Amino acid sequence: MANLLKHLIRDVAGIVVPQYLKEDESDFEAVKGKDGALNVNAYVVGSLANVSNVLNVTTAGTRVQLPDIPCREVTLIAKRTVTGYIYAGDSLVSNLRYGVELASKEAFTFAVANANQVWIDSSVSGEGISYVAI
Repeated sequence: MANLLKHLIRDVAGIVVPQYLKEDESDFEAVKGKDGALNVNAYVVGSLANVSNVLNVTTAGTRVQLPDIPCREVTLIAKRTVTGYIYAGDSLVSNLRYGVELASKEAFTFAVANANQVWIDSSVSGEGISYVAI
């Protein structure tokens, strides 16, 4: 680990500045920005397109998993025809254990890496959600 022998760059007050190790590992170089801000390129991993669909709970009390869709987030919207409640959460979701309870037309967004991390259940058979994964 040759980079362990390199000294970090410090400002005039002795504070370590944002920096990176050069590709050839010869030394550290300060990160340069514009107007005092860092230039950072951020890449989001996940779906490049919106995926939307509907999902119903055939039998109340029997949880249903959302499909395998890589994404950054998934928004659930209880259908306008829902007369009871939709329960959303992890694989143990039920009317007693849930992350969110949705009534007709209510929505909630989960920050997840895949839509299949979210499960739903319903208090009334045949009711469900529409969802959008991005």
